[in-house]
Amino acid sequence: MKKKMKRLFASLLACMLMFSSLTLCASADESDSESYHAFIAIGADGETAGSWGLQYYGEGAGSNAGACTAVEGELKNGETTTLSVTFEDTVSYTWFVAPCFVTDNAANISEESTFEVKVLLDGVEVATDLSAGKSCWAEDTGEYKGNCVRIGGGYNEWADKYIAEAPKGFKTIEFQITPHIVFADPSEGVLSTEEYPAFIGIGANEDWSVGYAGPSSTPSGIASVTDGVLKSGETTTISLTLENPTDHTWWVAPCMLIDNPATLAANTTFEVKTLIDGKEVATDLTVGKNFWAEGTGDYADNCVRIAGGYNEWGDKYLAESPSGYTTIAFEITPMIYIAEAEEEEAYVSAAGPVDVNGTYNAYLGIQTPKYSFRNAFDDATYGKDSDVFYKVTGWDGDVAVTLPGTFTDAKIEGNGTYTVSVDGLAFPDGEFADQDYMNLIFISTDIPNTNEVEISDVELKIDGKSVELAEGGAILSPDSKDYVNILIQNIWNEDVKTIGYYATPMSKISVTFTVSGFAYDKAAEAAEPSSEAAVESSSSEPSAETAVVETDNGGSGMSATVIVVIVVAVVAVAAGAAVVFSKKKK
Repeated sequence: MKKKMKRLFASLLACMLMFSSLTLCASADESDSESYHAFIAIGADGETAGSWGLQYYGEGAGSNAGACTAVEGELKNGETTTLSVTFEDTVSYTWFVAPCFVTDNAANISEESTFEVKVLLDGVEVATDLSAGKSCWAEDTGEYKGNCVRIGGGYNEWADKYIAEAPKGFKTIEFQITPHIVFADPSEGVLSTEEYPAFIGIGANEDWSVGYAGPSSTPSGIASVTDGVLKSGETTTISLTLENPTDHTWWVAPCMLIDNPATLAANTTFEVKTLIDGKEVATDLTVGKNFWAEGTGDYADNCVRIAGGYNEWGDKYLAESPSGYTTIAFEITPMIYIAEAEEEEAYVSAAGPVDVNGTYNAYLGIQTPKYSFRNAFDDATYGKDSDVFYKVTGWDGDVAVTLPGTFTDAKIEGNGTYTVSVDGLAFPDGEFADQDYMNLIFISTDIPNTNEVEISDVELKIDGKSVELAEGGAILSPDSKDYVNILIQNIWNEDVKTIGYYATPMSKISVTFTVSGFAYDKAAEAAEPSSEAAVESSSSEPSAETAVVETDNGGSGMSATVIVVIVVAVVAVAAGAAVVFSKKKK
């Protein structure tokens, strides 16, 4: 009844506005006769091409690498289509591979869609497990921004592995796909009566001397700015006046800010009129998407670009790059629909519940720009059950090698303060040549991620000096569903991407933190064991307190003995304001 009333209200409001608009988004009720262009996306190593030397993201994609022949095709419900990529070089390792198809309605691909997929390497079928991940999902690929759907059945080093191992030793990879594609109904959106900030984003002149990316940016070459707000059924004009006539416009787009662009329903429309120096110019709103989410200036996660502008490398709603003008304006009349959020079932950790009277473990995780690493304890390939977990692991080409370093882990025995660390680090020359900071610094624990146990007061020290954390402090990793994993630095997560300066390469990293939520408190501090207590072992699995692991360096010319100390009680002092972690969704 509640949904019906909302829809009735939306209909009545639309009538009251007396506004009729042309729907430019793809219909949610796609016909079975519809076909979708499809191709294989792949990133791989070649025997002679080097790391990521073989890549294909669709015909003409700028990031394609390595000589290959691709067979693309059209997907149609109920019919089988074969896609393939054949490289001249033998593929020595596959980082990821996924069949993809293109549709303007990618954001509304339904989880009800199913795909029958067969994978062949050099003509020989390989086993796939289609239940290992989603059947399909929208994801930018190559030149396809906002209109690409990836299909389950491939392999991803960092995500779903429908194929058990990374495909290698082949020249031709082939996918035979029979799709049953379903799109969500866009009519679920409720007409919004809210107001949304709007502005014109622009990059112009041959030397890029003209630029504006919204109210938080500093205009360049701009004499005046008229921003505005958009509201369903009302017409708003936004404009920019330049200091001098422009000689070329690289891109220009009206933009709208909304907290979560994903909530815009597919039946949202924008009627757009473009004026240059006060005169209307012809626009073709059918040449591209009516709207799409795209970061603009400081608005990385809450900006929507609207059809009607021009992009040298993308959609050209204007036939030619605007030039010779001083004022550009867009008159926009939107009908903004917001999708009703479905109630999500609370995720149940596969590891839970927490034993509030039990004991757990915490480990320091790291990754350098050259991917020397220690992964999370539950990582399927390099976690606690692997022979590299208690080492600092680097790479000599494709061969994993041991680097110097001693990890000190912590046994969590009640509420209290703990420290995890790595000492004696010595990285090869060039390890930080591309960037002077770590890709990842994090705390991995085997505590079930059920919100019962909280980690706060996180302090990072590098070579004994405290490092300022990102604004808001460390966060609970959005990618670790089953166990508590605390991100301190992650260059792929905007919330903890940038932290305070620290010198690299470093010799020691330590993280001190406070644990609460157990039914008992940590016992009084005990003296740390002396180095004489270390006991050598031929196993890579530590004993209850201490293990020394001597490892082969894989022929790198470097040798290392890695001493791993599991400290029952670690003397540490926590500093800084308390931080409470809650689950963040990306």
